[in-house]
Amino acid sequence: GEELNRFVSVSVERGWSSKRDLIGYYNPLTRKYDKSNGKIYDALRILDAERDESKYPFIIMLDEANLSPIEYYWAERELYVPETLKFVATINTDQTTETLSPRLIDRACIIKLPKVEPKYNVDTSAASTEIITWENFVKTFSKTAELNLITQKGMKEIYKLFNDYGMSVSPRTQLGIKKYVMAAQEIMENEPNTLAREKALDFAVVQKLLPKINGYYSVYERFFDSLKQLCKEYNLIMTENAVMKIVDAQERNMGYCQYLI
Repeated sequence: GEELNRFVSVSVERGWSSKRDLIGYYNPLTRKYDKSNGKIYDALRILDAERDESKYPFIIMLDEANLSPIEYYWAERELYVPETLKFVATINTDQTTETLSPRLIDRACIIKLPKVEPKYNVDTSAASTEIITWENFVKTFSKTAELNLITQKGMKEIYKLFNDYGMSVSPRTQLGIKKYVMAAQEIMENEPNTLAREKALDFAVVQKLLPKINGYYSVYERFFDSLKQLCKEYNLIMTENAVMKIVDAQERNMGYCQYLI
C-alpha cells in the first residue's frame, strides 16, 4: 500500500531561494502546477488528501540542506499538512555551505554525528520492516513525568548563563527543552554514573543550546569555565566533553569557537 513508502529524500541545490525551488508553483498561463521536485509535491498531495485521517508517519529528508539558506526555500505553504509529516535535514559545515541562522537554530534540534568507520557488506536481510502507526509513535514519545526540582534549577542556571553572554534562550526554546526532558527522562534509563533525568537534560543542552556558540574564545573563556562548573554540578557529561572539544579546536581555528565546526 501507499503507507509502505513514506520516506522521501531530496537533494538541496545551491541557489535555491524560495519555496518554488523546493516544491514548484502554480503557473497561471498553463493553469497547471509546475513541479520542481515531483517527489515532494506528490508527498504533500498525499498528506493533503489524508488530512486528519493520516495514520502513519511521513518523513521528508532535505539532504545537504544548507547548500542554500534554509529559511529562504523552506517557507510557509498553503497545503494542509497533518502532524504526521516531519522534516529532517542533513548538513555539512565547511566553506561551501551556508551558516545556520539563529532563527533556525532556535527552532530545530541539531544532532552532531560522531566520526565513525564505514561498515561494508552490511547484511540488511534481517532488517525490521514493521510499520509504526502515528498513534503508537506519539504514545511512545509522549509519556511525561514532572521535572525534578534539581533539573529545574539546572535549567534556570544554564539559561541565565547563555543569556548573560548574549545567546538568548527564547521562551520557544525553553518550552521545547522542558517538553523534551519531561518525555526523554521516562524513556532513558538510569545508569551507574548518570540518572535518566540528567541524561535527558544533557541531550537537550547539546542539541538546543550549544549550537548557539559562535564567536571568539576571548569572549567565551569565562562562559566556558562557568558552563563546565554547571556540567559538574548537574552531571552533564556530553555537554562537558563538547565544551572541551570546542576549546581544543579554537587553537586550530585562530581563536574561533563554534560547536558545529
